[in-house]
Amino acid sequence: MTAAAKISGKKRQLDALKRRVRPGALEGLEHSQRIDITYTSNAIEGNTLTAGETALVLEKGITISGKPLKDHLEAIDHARALSWVLEIA
Repeated sequence: MTAAAKISGKKRQLDALKRRVRPGALEGLEHSQRIDITYTSNAIEGNTLTAGETALVLEKGITISGKPLKDHLEAIDHARALSWVLEIA
């Protein structure tokens, strides 16, 4: 079996699984994962926002008192970049 055939088979399996998932469930999971990935990636780089603060910045667009503006911008930019990558994938 060729690599292309294996990939095609796996794609069919994935598509079949997606059809069995409750509508909206994947979007909620993706949203949560984007926040977690953004928080973790930024934390590794020294960003001082907590996971909850990162969620507030991304979901509500607010700034967190006492936190550097650069940390807010890093979170926003990372989330936008991640969305762009997922969009073109």
